[in-house]
Amino acid sequence: MMKESIIINPDTIKIRGVKSSLDTIRFVLTDSLRLNEVGDSVNVMANLAKLPGIELTPQMVNCIIPVEKFTELNFNLPIKSVNVPKGYSVKLFPSTAKITCNVGFSKYQSVYREQFSLIADMTGFEKNAGSRLRIRLSSKPEYISNIRIHPQSIDYIIEKND
Repeated sequence: MMKESIIINPDTIKIRGVKSSLDTIRFVLTDSLRLNEVGDSVNVMANLAKLPGIELTPQMVNCIIPVEKFTELNFNLPIKSVNVPKGYSVKLFPSTAKITCNVGFSKYQSVYREQFSLIADMTGFEKNAGSRLRIRLSSKPEYISNIRIHPQSIDYIIEKND
């Protein structure tokens, strides 16, 4: 799992070519790198992708990819209904869902369930009467990855209030 953003050195390069071509360039990509079963941070050279009629200096950059071991977390969380029409109430079945996610060892102690929020959006339920509501993760820590929600959709009963 990536621990931090990829560091690229140098972070700027010289480009030469015709002005009309240079004016359109905002960034330069690297050629694809395929790294399998990475268990520790990686320091690798990458070729810059060639651009027709443009000279790049240097033609390679050093990519430092900080990675760390990770673990899996599980939480059971309540599902909140949102955009319920005025004058109606909703019951969700089930009213909780399980999320499973990955977190790096360095952040493990700073993850707690209150950082996550699950919602079931009632927008347009009239058009989709009888169908299930999809559950969506509306908030989470930025350093969490590979999030899975079970179940992914739920049943509901909507009642008109008196």
